[in-house]
Amino acid sequence: FVLPRLTFGGAERLTSLIGTHLASNGVETTFASIAGAGEESEVGAEWFAQVGRLVHLAADGEMPAKLASLARQLGPTSIVVSGRGAGFHALPEVRAAAPLSRFASFQFNDVELVEENRLYAPFIDLYIAEGDVAARALIAAGETASRIAVIPSGADLTRFADAATTMPPALAGLARPIVAYFGRLDHAKGPDIFVETCHRLRNENASFLMGGDGDFAGRTAETIANRRLDRRILRL
Repeated sequence: FVLPRLTFGGAERLTSLIGTHLASNGVETTFASIAGAGEESEVGAEWFAQVGRLVHLAADGEMPAKLASLARQLGPTSIVVSGRGAGFHALPEVRAAAPLSRFASFQFNDVELVEENRLYAPFIDLYIAEGDVAARALIAAGETASRIAVIPSGADLTRFADAATTMPPALAGLARPIVAYFGRLDHAKGPDIFVETCHRLRNENASFLMGGDGDFAGRTAETIANRRLDRRILRL
């Protein structure tokens, strides 16, 4: 697996699920993190190191050659590339170094990575789409359905117990239902859609919570102010 960083995003979440399944079935797995392409998480790095072999590669001009060398050394049956930028840029060189390997890439939604997946389509054998919406986005962009596998991911709810039902004091007085957005504030996550939804439901007896950070943080705050939703959306 080629990852842009070891933190807690969509690529890491899906990779962790697949990696755990493979490891439990005795499949040798290597995670190559392109250090410098994203913020590293010590917790994430520690977790991946427990599941398989962890390799850090600097995001510099030598990275494609080093990744190709790693692929040549390991001779993997499958190589999965995820995230933006660096991993995709290395695909031509890595593919030449591991001609017998099958290459796959993730497609999480109908926004993020569509352009990258189509640009590097000649080097990719299979797309792993998280749902029908993501699959349709690839097909609309020119991909064939036979090269797409829809594999939904998510948390195994049987591993978790119900949380305490007592509301935190700051939220105890909020009207029900409580509608919340917690996530990265960027184009792929669509925080503007949540704000627009709150605006349309502003006269309903409901409470709206929003928490997160990202490139769209300033834009989201401005939209909330323009829509006069400062008192309707509780920012956490």
